[in-house]
Amino acid sequence: MYIPKSIVHGITWPAIGDASAAQAMSMQYQFEQTQWLAKKNILNLQLEQLSSLLTHAFRTTIFYNQFYKGKSFKPKRILTPERWADIPIVSRLEIQQAGDSLISNQLPNGHNMGGEITTSGSTGQPVVVRSTQVTQHFWHAFTLRDHVWHQRNLKGKLCVIKKANSNQGLPPNGTSIKGWGFSTDVVYKTGSSHLLSIAASIDEQLDWLQKINPTYILSYPSNLELLAATAQQRDIKFSELQQIRSLGEVVTERTRQMCRDAFNVSLVDNYSCQEAGYLALQCPEHDHYHVQSENVMLEVLDENDNPCKPGETGRVVITSLHNYATPLIRYELGDFAELGEPCDCGRGLPVITKILGRRRNMLSLPDGRKIWPLVGSDDYRDVADIKQFQLVQTDLDSVTVNLVVAGALSKTQEASLTTIIQRSLQYPFKLSYQYLDEIQRSKGSKFEDFVSMLKEPD
Repeated sequence: MYIPKSIVHGITWPAIGDASAAQAMSMQYQFEQTQWLAKKNILNLQLEQLSSLLTHAFRTTIFYNQFYKGKSFKPKRILTPERWADIPIVSRLEIQQAGDSLISNQLPNGHNMGGEITTSGSTGQPVVVRSTQVTQHFWHAFTLRDHVWHQRNLKGKLCVIKKANSNQGLPPNGTSIKGWGFSTDVVYKTGSSHLLSIAASIDEQLDWLQKINPTYILSYPSNLELLAATAQQRDIKFSELQQIRSLGEVVTERTRQMCRDAFNVSLVDNYSCQEAGYLALQCPEHDHYHVQSENVMLEVLDENDNPCKPGETGRVVITSLHNYATPLIRYELGDFAELGEPCDCGRGLPVITKILGRRRNMLSLPDGRKIWPLVGSDDYRDVADIKQFQLVQTDLDSVTVNLVVAGALSKTQEASLTTIIQRSLQYPFKLSYQYLDEIQRSKGSKFEDFVSMLKEPD
């Protein structure tokens, strides 16, 4: 049970919060109702919200006014699923090139302009959007929902290892503050939070974690795998650890299993993007994800723009429901995901079973097929003590294997690893080995274990 903090002296229970706390609690009350609605009812509420957003975007942005002209869109028209499907999809490149023409020239009352958000641009195509106080409000609301869903001990110690500003999170001590941040602190008394830069070595990270003895650890999946492997080698345990949390990269079953083996706790992931905030949260009862339908209309579409069926993989297309400053309407994010069956937990929020990354993470086979490669088999580490690995497809029959390992592999070890990789990739690719001191992360500090350098056809 979570007991809010009170602003009235001498009153601890029931607590009397301030206006910001009341707003936050109001959102959680509404979420508690809406998550159990039937899928059809959730869709109807989304379409009602989207009708207002579409009319606003058409009337107050140069981009959408021009983009929808000559198409079937009509302002103020009641939206149905069929009419929604006729709204044209916007590509990442079109959003990028739109620039200021995408920004509304007249915000409705209550939608005060916030800050500017720029994506990491790991694809070479950064996207710039403007946020509002409303979108920031929803960001905080879904952060709190995630904590509530997973019943976290808010008085525990939260340790975060991620990209940090140049003067923050420096090893060996990192940066420590009281509280977990505004999303939680506005309502509850929370424990301390601690930040260490991802630039710290794995041994420095483990030494820092040992010193703090965290309740929760939050980091990138690739970094969590390194932490887990090294913690087992050093026989390090954390007596207070209750959960591992991940962000920013694709989580695999291998990542989850390594965390269970090393730390004896589960891993909880979420799916978000800088442009639109929270897209999906992991179900409290399963490893799959629930779309945060109160924040975003998320579609998984095939190559013909038809909705995928459960078990099928398709492109992720999103619409932010509440950003009236920079409307993102049927925006093709660039990710691929697998749609799931309705969840037996009873929530009506749509299910995503897998998040598969971007098109550049797909392997091209010489026969024309594209597949999601099985990379990072535990068999890799049976060959040698491999610290990091990355496969880079350079042409249709060649792959470069980037390795961080103590010394180069022997010819026998390379031959064994070649057999494993070729079997995993379903083709006898020519492999060239490159030994590095460190495999660099992208601009956004993300790590990809497979990258295709092949140019997509126009």
